[in-house]
Amino acid sequence: MNILIVIPTRFEARFLLDGFDGSKEELVRPFSFLKHTIHPFICGTGPVACAASTAAILQNQHFDLVINAGIAGSYLLDLAPGSLVHITSECLPEFGEMNPKKCIFTPIHQMSFDASLPDFYSSETLVNPFAENYELPESIIKVKGATVIGLDYSRNFYKSTAASVETMEGAAFFFACLLSSVPFLQLRAISNYTGIKGKTAWEAESALNKLATALHAFISNLTNE
Repeated sequence: MNILIVIPTRFEARFLLDGFDGSKEELVRPFSFLKHTIHPFICGTGPVACAASTAAILQNQHFDLVINAGIAGSYLLDLAPGSLVHITSECLPEFGEMNPKKCIFTPIHQMSFDASLPDFYSSETLVNPFAENYELPESIIKVKGATVIGLDYSRNFYKSTAASVETMEGAAFFFACLLSSVPFLQLRAISNYTGIKGKTAWEAESALNKLATALHAFISNLTNE
Protein backbone atom coordinates (compact mmCIF):
# COMPACT_ATOMS: atom_id res chain seq x y z
CA MET A 1 0.00 0.00 0.00
CA ASN A 2 0.98 3.58 -0.63
CA ILE A 3 0.42 5.27 2.75
CA LEU A 4 0.62 8.99 3.51
CA ILE A 5 1.14 9.91 7.18
CA VAL A 6 0.19 13.55 7.78
CA ILE A 7 1.80 14.91 10.95
CA PRO A 8 1.45 18.52 12.15
CA THR A 9 5.02 19.08 13.43
CA ARG A 10 8.52 17.70 13.23
CA PHE A 11 8.43 17.25 17.01
CA GLU A 12 5.56 14.79 16.68
CA ALA A 13 7.12 13.11 13.64
CA ARG A 14 10.33 12.28 15.50
CA PHE A 15 8.35 10.11 17.93
CA LEU A 16 5.74 8.72 15.56
CA LEU A 17 8.21 7.47 12.97
CA ASP A 18 10.32 5.67 15.54
CA GLY A 19 10.32 1.94 14.87
CA PHE A 20 10.06 2.25 11.11
CA ASP A 21 13.46 1.36 9.63
CA GLY A 22 15.17 4.22 7.84
CA SER A 23 12.69 6.89 8.92
CA LYS A 24 14.36 8.62 11.85
CA GLU A 25 16.93 10.67 9.99
CA GLU A 26 14.82 11.67 7.00
CA LEU A 27 11.47 12.76 8.36
CA VAL A 28 9.97 13.76 5.02
CA ARG A 29 11.33 11.18 2.57
CA PRO A 30 9.32 8.11 1.53
CA PHE A 31 10.60 4.77 2.79
CA SER A 32 9.68 1.10 2.48
CA PHE A 33 8.19 -0.81 5.41
CA LEU A 34 7.26 -4.46 4.87
CA LYS A 35 5.25 -4.39 1.61
CA HIS A 36 4.20 -0.76 2.05
CA THR A 37 5.62 2.58 0.98
CA ILE A 38 5.31 5.16 3.75
CA HIS A 39 5.24 8.86 2.87
CA PRO A 40 5.75 11.06 5.97
CA PHE A 41 4.40 14.57 5.49
CA ILE A 42 4.71 17.54 7.86
CA CYS A 43 1.58 19.62 7.22
CA GLY A 44 2.19 22.42 9.73
CA THR A 45 0.15 23.48 12.77
CA GLY A 46 -3.44 24.65 12.45
CA PRO A 47 -6.37 24.19 10.06
CA VAL A 48 -5.18 26.47 7.24
CA ALA A 49 -1.74 24.90 6.87
CA CYS A 50 -3.16 21.38 7.21
CA ALA A 51 -6.00 21.84 4.70
CA ALA A 52 -3.92 23.58 2.05
CA SER A 53 -0.85 21.36 2.22
CA THR A 54 -2.79 18.09 2.51
CA ALA A 55 -5.08 18.99 -0.40
CA ALA A 56 -2.06 19.90 -2.52
CA ILE A 57 -0.24 16.60 -1.99
CA LEU A 58 -3.45 14.59 -2.53
CA GLN A 59 -4.01 16.37 -5.82
CA ASN A 60 -0.58 15.42 -7.13
CA GLN A 61 -0.11 11.85 -5.82
CA HIS A 62 -2.18 8.69 -5.34
CA PHE A 63 -2.41 7.09 -1.89
CA ASP A 64 -4.26 3.97 -0.75
CA LEU A 65 -4.60 5.31 2.79
CA VAL A 66 -3.96 8.66 4.48
CA ILE A 67 -3.36 8.81 8.24
CA ASN A 68 -3.35 11.96 10.34
CA ALA A 69 -1.36 11.34 13.53
CA GLY A 70 -0.30 13.57 16.41
CA ILE A 71 -1.35 14.82 19.83
CA ALA A 72 -4.76 16.00 21.04
CA GLY A 73 -6.35 17.56 24.11
CA SER A 74 -9.08 15.81 26.10
CA TYR A 75 -12.35 17.33 27.36
CA LEU A 76 -13.07 14.28 29.54
CA LEU A 77 -11.45 13.41 32.85
CA ASP A 78 -11.68 9.69 32.09
CA LEU A 79 -9.83 10.20 28.80
CA ALA A 80 -6.49 10.84 30.44
CA PRO A 81 -3.13 11.83 28.94
CA GLY A 82 -1.60 8.77 27.31
CA SER A 83 -4.94 7.57 25.93
CA LEU A 84 -5.06 6.75 22.21
CA VAL A 85 -8.05 7.79 20.11
CA HIS A 86 -9.49 7.20 16.65
CA ILE A 87 -11.40 10.36 15.74
CA THR A 88 -14.29 9.27 13.53
CA SER A 89 -16.06 12.62 13.18
CA GLU A 90 -15.09 16.29 13.42
CA CYS A 91 -16.67 19.70 13.84
CA LEU A 92 -15.53 23.32 13.54
CA PRO A 93 -17.07 24.98 16.60
CA GLU A 94 -15.43 28.35 15.91
CA PHE A 95 -16.90 28.55 12.39
CA GLY A 96 -19.79 30.95 12.76
CA GLU A 97 -20.73 34.26 14.34
CA MET A 98 -20.48 35.62 17.86
CA ASN A 99 -23.00 38.14 19.22
CA PRO A 100 -20.88 39.90 21.89
CA LYS A 101 -23.85 41.72 23.43
CA LYS A 102 -25.90 38.58 24.00
CA CYS A 103 -22.87 36.30 24.42
CA ILE A 104 -24.45 33.91 21.93
CA PHE A 105 -22.45 31.98 19.34
CA THR A 106 -24.24 30.81 16.18
CA PRO A 107 -22.53 28.06 14.13
CA ILE A 108 -22.33 28.50 10.38
CA HIS A 109 -25.05 25.93 9.61
CA GLN A 110 -27.57 27.78 11.76
CA MET A 111 -26.99 31.14 10.08
CA SER A 112 -29.46 32.41 7.50
CA PHE A 113 -27.28 32.65 4.42
CA ASP A 114 -25.88 30.38 1.74
CA ALA A 115 -22.46 29.14 2.85
CA SER A 116 -22.04 27.09 -0.39
CA LEU A 117 -20.25 24.26 1.41
CA PRO A 118 -19.79 20.75 -0.08
CA ASP A 119 -22.51 18.15 0.45
CA PHE A 120 -20.33 16.21 2.88
CA TYR A 121 -20.40 19.27 5.14
CA SER A 122 -24.15 19.87 5.01
CA SER A 123 -24.46 19.59 8.80
CA GLU A 124 -22.27 20.67 11.69
CA THR A 125 -20.34 17.40 11.63
CA LEU A 126 -17.78 15.95 9.23
CA VAL A 127 -17.95 12.14 9.27
CA ASN A 128 -15.26 9.71 8.12
CA PRO A 129 -17.04 7.17 5.85
CA PHE A 130 -13.96 4.92 5.97
CA ALA A 131 -13.72 4.75 9.78
CA GLU A 132 -15.08 1.19 10.03
CA ASN A 133 -12.95 -0.22 7.21
CA TYR A 134 -9.84 -0.84 9.30
CA GLU A 135 -9.09 -3.02 12.30
CA LEU A 136 -7.20 -0.91 14.82
CA PRO A 137 -5.42 -2.01 18.01
CA GLU A 138 -7.80 -2.43 20.95
CA SER A 139 -5.95 0.30 22.85
CA ILE A 140 -7.36 2.94 20.46
CA ILE A 141 -10.74 4.39 21.47
CA LYS A 142 -13.29 5.78 18.99
CA VAL A 143 -14.26 9.39 19.75
CA LYS A 144 -15.72 12.55 18.24
CA GLY A 145 -13.41 15.51 17.74
CA ALA A 146 -13.53 19.30 17.56
CA THR A 147 -11.03 21.42 15.65
CA VAL A 148 -10.22 24.72 17.35
CA ILE A 149 -7.70 27.54 17.33
CA GLY A 150 -8.39 28.52 20.94
CA LEU A 151 -11.14 31.15 20.92
CA ASP A 152 -12.81 31.06 24.33
CA TYR A 153 -16.20 32.31 23.11
CA SER A 154 -17.02 29.06 21.33
CA ARG A 155 -16.15 26.81 24.28
CA ASN A 156 -19.81 26.43 25.37
CA PHE A 157 -20.79 25.45 21.83
CA TYR A 158 -18.19 22.80 21.31
CA LYS A 159 -19.03 21.28 24.67
CA SER A 160 -22.51 20.76 23.21
CA THR A 161 -21.17 18.88 20.16
CA ALA A 162 -20.40 15.69 22.15
CA ALA A 163 -16.75 15.99 21.14
CA SER A 164 -14.36 14.20 23.49
CA VAL A 165 -11.12 15.69 22.16
CA GLU A 166 -9.80 18.74 20.36
CA THR A 167 -7.05 19.27 17.82
CA MET A 168 -6.00 22.15 15.59
CA GLU A 169 -6.02 20.20 12.32
CA GLY A 170 -8.59 17.39 12.41
CA ALA A 171 -11.54 18.90 10.53
CA ALA A 172 -9.19 20.45 7.97
CA PHE A 173 -7.65 17.03 7.36
CA PHE A 174 -11.12 15.48 7.00
CA PHE A 175 -12.12 18.20 4.55
CA ALA A 176 -9.07 17.67 2.31
CA CYS A 177 -9.49 13.88 2.28
CA LEU A 178 -13.24 14.00 1.65
CA LEU A 179 -12.68 16.34 -1.28
CA SER A 180 -10.19 13.85 -2.72
CA SER A 181 -12.32 10.76 -1.94
CA VAL A 182 -9.31 9.01 -0.45
CA PRO A 183 -9.55 6.54 2.48
CA PHE A 184 -8.31 8.14 5.69
CA LEU A 185 -7.98 7.79 9.46
CA GLN A 186 -7.21 10.25 12.24
CA LEU A 187 -5.26 8.70 15.12
CA ARG A 188 -4.22 10.86 18.06
CA ALA A 189 -2.55 10.54 21.45
CA ILE A 190 -3.93 12.55 24.36
CA SER A 191 -1.17 14.82 25.65
CA ASN A 192 -3.20 17.01 28.03
CA TYR A 193 -6.58 18.06 29.28
CA THR A 194 -7.98 21.07 27.43
CA GLY A 195 -7.52 24.40 29.17
CA ILE A 196 -4.05 23.51 30.44
CA LYS A 197 -1.89 26.04 28.64
CA GLY A 198 1.47 25.39 30.31
CA LYS A 199 3.12 22.63 28.29
CA THR A 200 5.18 21.57 31.30
CA ALA A 201 1.99 19.84 32.50
CA TRP A 202 1.54 18.02 29.19
CA GLU A 203 2.62 14.42 28.63
CA ALA A 204 3.29 14.73 24.91
CA GLU A 205 6.41 12.59 24.62
CA SER A 206 5.08 9.55 26.49
CA ALA A 207 1.73 9.83 24.68
CA LEU A 208 3.43 9.98 21.28
CA ASN A 209 5.56 6.95 22.14
CA LYS A 210 2.36 4.98 22.82
CA LEU A 211 0.83 6.13 19.55
CA ALA A 212 4.01 5.23 17.67
CA THR A 213 3.77 1.65 18.97
CA ALA A 214 0.10 1.39 17.98
CA LEU A 215 0.71 2.96 14.57
CA HIS A 216 3.55 0.52 13.89
CA ALA A 217 1.33 -2.44 14.85
CA PHE A 218 -1.57 -1.20 12.73
CA ILE A 219 0.51 -0.73 9.57
CA SER A 220 2.28 -4.04 10.15
CA ASN A 221 -1.09 -5.81 10.00
CA LEU A 222 -2.40 -4.01 6.92
CA THR A 223 -2.78 -6.17 3.84
CA ASN A 224 -1.09 -4.88 0.72
CA GLU A 225 -4.21 -4.19 -1.36
